[in-house]
Amino acid sequence: MSDFTGSDKQESTPEKVEARVIANELKQESGWLDALPDCPCTVEDARENSHFDEANWFDRQFLEDYHPGAETAFRSADYIEYEASNGETMYIGQQCTFDQQGNLIIEGPGAGTPDSVSPEYSLFEHTERDVDPWEALGSEEYNETWQPNQGEGCDALSELSSERSIPNDLETGLESQRSLESFANTETQMSIETSGETSSFESESQTGSGL
Repeated sequence: MSDFTGSDKQESTPEKVEARVIANELKQESGWLDALPDCPCTVEDARENSHFDEANWFDRQFLEDYHPGAETAFRSADYIEYEASNGETMYIGQQCTFDQQGNLIIEGPGAGTPDSVSPEYSLFEHTERDVDPWEALGSEEYNETWQPNQGEGCDALSELSSERSIPNDLETGLESQRSLESFANTETQMSIETSGETSSFESESQTGSGL
């Protein structure tokens, strides 16, 4: 099996040559990627989406080899017909992978990659047109053509979540500062009161000693 991060692109083998021919064909017909549905942002959303089916126990055995770091994967429940510019019909499908936290993986070796031939249409052609090129090229070069889907608004949701956490952190900091200031004021007041009592005691002592 190929190193999943990919090897030197200058290296040429018959398998790499064949894989790059397929990659070039797909790059010239890049509209097929836009015809695929976006991946849900979370596992929960994917399980509620009728367009996707979760990988069964058998398929999950291969995740570590083909998508290291992915906890589970989903594929299009059925193939999607796409008419290419040359008049031929492609039977494509989407794949989405999720990490242990249930979030969509959008880049790197663990990310799901679209199927130029859905296994729902033909497992043999899927292996020939999608799996074998991955084996030959490794994920880095492979993902340049079979581009992982970014989901719909997944990045925006992450940014929004981060923005929402900032005021909370500031508020916590301000509350801590107020607590410290309150503590300091209390200490100062106690010091003043103690100093006053001491001065009063010393005054009384001095008066008594002068009798």
